Formats: sequence, structure tokens, C-alpha cells
Amino acid sequence: MTLISKHPPKGGKTPLLVEVPVEADLSPFLVSSVRDVMWIARTHQGHVRSAVQTTSLAELMQRFIEAIRDRGQSDDWGNVHPLTLDGLHRGVAHLTEYGFPDVDYFAAVGALAPSAPGLSATEVAWVPSGHAVLLPRDREFVGVTLDFGNGHHATVIHNAARGVVVLTPVA
Repeated sequence: MTLISKHPPKGGKTPLLVEVPVEADLSPFLVSSVRDVMWIARTHQGHVRSAVQTTSLAELMQRFIEAIRDRGQSDDWGNVHPLTLDGLHRGVAHLTEYGFPDVDYFAAVGALAPSAPGLSATEVAWVPSGHAVLLPRDREFVGVTLDFGNGHHATVIHNAARGVVVLTPVA
């Protein structure tokens, strides 16, 4: 879901917290916290802090997608649509509107994801059950995950409203 950057621990010690530089005007930021994920409204001198979690990357990304879905719906960002052909088209239009015409389309394993010409879903374990996600092909626009090895990760999403579209199951 994000750019993944490998960072072997220095001196064999994994940090508890990392600071990542971000553009202040891209707020709000979604970061990994000690046990979950949390939203941050402002930077601290051009940086946000993210806790290092010990979890699978798939589980961590599912929590990020769920948080983006919930915030996108509550704040009416226009980045959450039903998992239908119309929702897929509206999601692609959302990303294109923000300057991301090259998109990747991912769906949960077993999700009934529609396809469009030139766009079919790749099934992955990191998308929540029944959902699909559209992302810019260049994941650096979405955020970064620092991988310290042995299941230790810290993630910062700095473009949630503009760079992540979540397609939700139809009731």
C-alpha cells in the first residue's frame, strides 16, 4: 500500500519510534501507534512520529485501510465508494482528479471485485475482507513503511484523502 523501505536495525536494536519528514499541507497524517493506528493533524518541524509495531505487514495495512475508510466516510473525502463497477469508475476518477492517472487495483482474497477495460483487481492478503483498494502506481505518493525486519514496521500515510480509494462491500 505504501513505499516500503528496508532499514536494518542499527547495532541490532530496533527503534521504538521514528520521525518521518512530511509536507505539512498534506495533513491529516495516519501513523502507526504503539498498538494501533492514529491520526495526526500537524507536523512537528516538518516531521511526524510513528511507533514501530511488531505485527505482520498484512495486518498493519488492513488497519490503515479501515481507518482511511472510516475517516473518508465521516469527513466526506469522496474516496470511499461501493465495490461496484460504478464505484470503481468513481474511485479512478477521484485519483485522476488529484493527479494520479496510473493506478493499481487490489482486492481482498475472494472479494467479488468488478473489472473495467485495462483494470482488473489483484487479490492480496493485506486488503480487509470484502474490500478493494485503488492506489497510485507510485506508492511514495501514499506514504512510507519502514521495515526493520522480524515483523517490526512503522508506517506514515501522508496522502490518505487524495491517494487512497477504498471500495466497500455492497450490503
